[in-house]
Amino acid sequence: IDVAPRVGKSKILIDVFKVTDMDTSDVLITIPSLIIKKSWHNEFKKWGFDFKGQILHKSQLAKIDLKQFKLIIIDEVHDLSYNNIKYLNEAKKPILGLSGSISDNTKKELFYSLRMQCVYKYSKEQAIADKIISDYKIYLVPIELDNKQLYYYNSIATTEKGYYNILCEKYEKTRTYGHLAQMRAASVRARFLYNCKSKIKKTIELAKQHERVLIFTQSKLVADQLAVSYHGSSKDTLKNFMKEKTNKLSCCKMLSMGITIPNLKTIIFHQMQGSQEQAIQKCLRAMNFEDHRTAEIYVVYYKNTVDEKWVTNALKSFDYEIYRKND
Repeated sequence: IDVAPRVGKSKILIDVFKVTDMDTSDVLITIPSLIIKKSWHNEFKKWGFDFKGQILHKSQLAKIDLKQFKLIIIDEVHDLSYNNIKYLNEAKKPILGLSGSISDNTKKELFYSLRMQCVYKYSKEQAIADKIISDYKIYLVPIELDNKQLYYYNSIATTEKGYYNILCEKYEKTRTYGHLAQMRAASVRARFLYNCKSKIKKTIELAKQHERVLIFTQSKLVADQLAVSYHGSSKDTLKNFMKEKTNKLSCCKMLSMGITIPNLKTIIFHQMQGSQEQAIQKCLRAMNFEDHRTAEIYVVYYKNTVDEKWVTNALKSFDYEIYRKND
């Protein structure tokens, strides 16, 4: 079941249970985040449905006997790992996957690995047209790697652009060393881009232009520099943001799904990975429907680098334009 976030995957599932008069005592629901577990309990309570099965984090799949269940339901099915798929295959039980953001590539992977097919689809475009979620504007904010200020990286005196070029050369050399060496080189280059000071500075400047902002990045250390940060254990920072006592919050992945944030229309991506699923989930945090409101999403990235490729891939299902200050 592939329906846009906020359409109500849990309500659709509850209706399935009711229509089929299913005994849910042998049903397992797996979730990607503990935040979502509370949402499921709230939905069952809201619609007056007595769910008798189990709700477990996906990491528990390896620790329980899946053969005891007659049906396994995977919430956010696009988030399955290789090991999750392995355990599900071994169980040989019917599986129903739920997703609010799933790419065509992931659909193909799920078909080949678990023989899963999409039985119902309701796109974000339909949800926008039906006024279930807000419309949006995505602005790309391209910047250059700094080529003036000298830094020391691994005892080498160079600029951001100079060191990026060094890492690209190392990456190209690993092509003859095998896949593992190439992956290591790619990881080093990625971590360098995550932490470049020029993008941190640009993101902070952009955030200052907006009253209430959620910033997504890839590194906890960077999140701490961008704004008041939330990493799961820092619960007060989230409470303050939800109550609008704090109006600028940064995080990595914690708030990407399963949470409704009041009065939020602006999101800034300091760092965007190449995952279409993650991009949709994160963007939708600002797309709670309100009349006459359009979500604004800004994506800061380095031109002519692998960073630009990540952004282009992640936004395949979105319309976007280049940001200009006077827009």
